Amino acid sequence: MSIDTRFPRQPRLRALRDLAQRTSVLVRFRRDVVGLAVARGSSEAELLVELLRAPGAYRVLRRQNAVLVFRSGSRRTLERVFRCLRPAA
Repeated sequence: MSIDTRFPRQPRLRALRDLAQRTSVLVRFRRDVVGLAVARGSSEAELLVELLRAPGAYRVLRRQNAVLVFRSGSRRTLERVFRCLRPAA
């Protein structure tokens, strides 16, 4: 698994980078890519989800103050990212 700050040309991942400039990274595992952004609070994360949500190949999910953008085929990578996130206190 690797973490990268260079985003590909897919519009949804670019939008994640543009909206959460300093807190977004890409998590790559084999051929899968998951976009991850960490917001200051859950309300800011919810706003980010609403701004990113649109029909298309990518799904948007919020876990506390983390926002994840992924393709439905990236389930294994998504589960690995979930394990790395700190549980709610």
